[in-house]
Amino acid sequence: MFLNQSFELKAAKLTYTCVRIKETDIGKFEEDFIGAYQQAPKLFRQGAFIVEFLYDEFVASNKLKRIKKAIEGVSATLVGIKSSVGIQQEEIKKAGINVIHNTKQDLPEQIRRNREPNEPRGLMVQGKVRSGTQVYAKDKDIVVCGDVSHGSEIIASGNIFIYGTLKGKAIAGADGDESAQIFCKVFCPELISIAGTYIVCDDITSEYLGKSVSARMQEKKVTLQVFGSVQPVVNF
Repeated sequence: MFLNQSFELKAAKLTYTCVRIKETDIGKFEEDFIGAYQQAPKLFRQGAFIVEFLYDEFVASNKLKRIKKAIEGVSATLVGIKSSVGIQQEEIKKAGINVIHNTKQDLPEQIRRNREPNEPRGLMVQGKVRSGTQVYAKDKDIVVCGDVSHGSEIIASGNIFIYGTLKGKAIAGADGDESAQIFCKVFCPELISIAGTYIVCDDITSEYLGKSVSARMQEKKVTLQVFGSVQPVVNF
């Protein structure tokens, strides 16, 4: 669809769309990405993307932030950037972006290695998470005692508990943990994701919006259930 671009789109194994950047000129990527969005806005808007570089050159954090800004500028989510190189992974973290590991099989070992034996399992956030804010809990669950505003992101390697209204994005199991779950007191999300499988607001029927809802993976699909309900779960 998009010819002579500095990037290409490819369906990713975890049901994200992978943005594969082919050129080192980030300015060219920004121009091409906006141009592609203008050609097919529905393909990009409210999408969840991971980024992969098709070259070996080191990418500094200031350029990584520009990539993130370009993607979020079309109302999409940058879930993370793929890298298996230690120094590049540190630069990705420095830019405030998640590292996506190259092979799903490596994840459990990496998570175990990075977690200290006595490290607290949960990150507690008190109060409202405001628009434009990203909260990331690496190797932890996250508990939000307040609302999550539209335009904000809650990302956790483990589970997410929201004791308030979810209007933003909640991404659980960000390192590939399919056992992760999302629990929300008032469910009105822009997007939720578990282990790479995501659904957006337009996918969610009215019987779940505004209710207390849990979300989990079942047979490779996100399932929703209202707390206390005996109705069957709905798969997406």
